[in-house]
Amino acid sequence: MTIPKIKVKISDIEFNTQSVAELLYDDFSEKNKTLPFKKRVFNAFPQLATAMMNGMTNAEIYNVVKRMMYKEYEKYADEMEKRRMELLSKFEVFQSAIIPKMLDLFEVEWPKEHQDITCYLGLYAVFPRNVLTKEYWIHYKTAEDVVMRASIHEINHFILFEKWKAMHGYTLQDEPSYPDVLWFLEEMAVDPTLNTKEMQEVAPYPQKAYQIFYDNSINDMPIEEHIIKLFKERKNMADFLDRVYKFIEDNHKDIIDKCG
Repeated sequence: MTIPKIKVKISDIEFNTQSVAELLYDDFSEKNKTLPFKKRVFNAFPQLATAMMNGMTNAEIYNVVKRMMYKEYEKYADEMEKRRMELLSKFEVFQSAIIPKMLDLFEVEWPKEHQDITCYLGLYAVFPRNVLTKEYWIHYKTAEDVVMRASIHEINHFILFEKWKAMHGYTLQDEPSYPDVLWFLEEMAVDPTLNTKEMQEVAPYPQKAYQIFYDNSINDMPIEEHIIKLFKERKNMADFLDRVYKFIEDNHKDIIDKCG
């Protein structure tokens, strides 16, 4: 069985710039309301809160973020490298215990063509991922317990995607993204799949889906409770994923209307 190793690298500055800048674009925040994106950016980077002005174009926003990024990367280069080395040793437990247990849970094998998972350190207010390339990005100053929890969360997405691909195939060039049904499935499955007794024994970091899925209901039951119920009733992992997909598909418009 292939068990991937986690590599830790410093993020590309241009990618980091684009990832933060797009969270401040008006068209993004109007479309995706699953998280308070602008608030998270301004909390992480107070200097951007004072630099943003009403009426700025996306290009102007990008340039403001870019200037800040280059300045911060130069200032904290040594700190980032030190943090990179620290996390390399912390992540050894993933290969020895966490990933094998998660693969067993999802009843799937890791693809041989992906020998590594890459964690990039940079300056991120929200942690991006790519389930196709098996990469994710975090803020280098994130507390260790949050890094571990976030890493488990992202790897859960990677393994769920591989299970889905084994079940149904996946030929698109782009990964599932908001508001795709499969994107909601990935996010909603985090709670029940990672809070099992077996997973908590090797990865004792309680997990939650987006709070908005607990705060909004369908048929008088919180959306996330529907997902947890389907997990408890599953015949196997494939049955769970198919039933959750159908639930989201049947209620897709309602979920988007209520959760953003």
